[in-house]
Amino acid sequence: MRALRVACDIGATNLRVASFDARGIVLRAETATPHGGGADAIVGALVEKISEVVPARTAISGICAGVPAPVDARRGLVREASNLPELVGVRLLPLLREYFPVPLLIRNDAMLATVGEHRFGAGRGVRNMAYFTISTGIGGGIIAGGRLFAGARGHAGEMGEMIFGDPTNPAKLETVASGGAIARLASAASGRAVAEAARLGDPSARRIIETAAAYIAFGVVNVLHLFNPELVVLGGGVMRSADLILPIVRKTAARLAMASSHVEIVAGSLGDDAGLFGGAALLEDRNKHRTQLRVVRRGRRPARR
Repeated sequence: MRALRVACDIGATNLRVASFDARGIVLRAETATPHGGGADAIVGALVEKISEVVPARTAISGICAGVPAPVDARRGLVREASNLPELVGVRLLPLLREYFPVPLLIRNDAMLATVGEHRFGAGRGVRNMAYFTISTGIGGGIIAGGRLFAGARGHAGEMGEMIFGDPTNPAKLETVASGGAIARLASAASGRAVAEAARLGDPSARRIIETAAAYIAFGVVNVLHLFNPELVVLGGGVMRSADLILPIVRKTAARLAMASSHVEIVAGSLGDDAGLFGGAALLEDRNKHRTQLRVVRRGRRPARR
């Protein structure tokens, strides 16, 4: 068996890992993200799951881990992580390298999901795309000219940080429309439970879903006017309730956006695997780039004329 690429999604709720070959996912593993034991507990759980998805005597060509936070990709440093405070200020690359002496990448999880949906999912073939991941928190990413737009410091596309409301009491999109926000508003165990209640006709649950969907639409409209994408993709756990949320987002965005900015708004097609596919894609790109460099370095320089 050829060497496998390993992609990891370190979420606030779950930790998911998958190994990939040229055809797609080979093996996958998942566990609840451990809290209370600091970074060591999270890294320990990650190492255990990576070992589960790589068969014995099989080489690893690289590992890419996504985290719900802005990341210093060069140093592997996790910056702000409101939903995963155990990792704030932690350099994950050296910790993982103690167990796996292979090429390692650390990236923002929403950016990886953006790449995954663009390369393999709902955004395949699109040159300019905006992606929202709506889960415990809200993140996102921008594809511009067929490539991920990272920005000056590597964390463009933080959709959940958009500000709404009265200047004296501003609110972030993440605090009013994420799965965590929906659950808090309903004092329920999860956003999914609220969605099920809404489907059963509970008026309070339906109002909560409608309000969250309207705020998501506000964020979409802002992105339409700022970046002028040709497609908007909505992913993440909350979009398991796309039947409730997507019609409201589309209707509200159509009402508020400039007519020239109207685009198709769709649900992601990769579900929870979007970030894993994005991580595998970045590893594949890295391997191809290194192969091309080796070919150039080994080749002869053209003769001078």
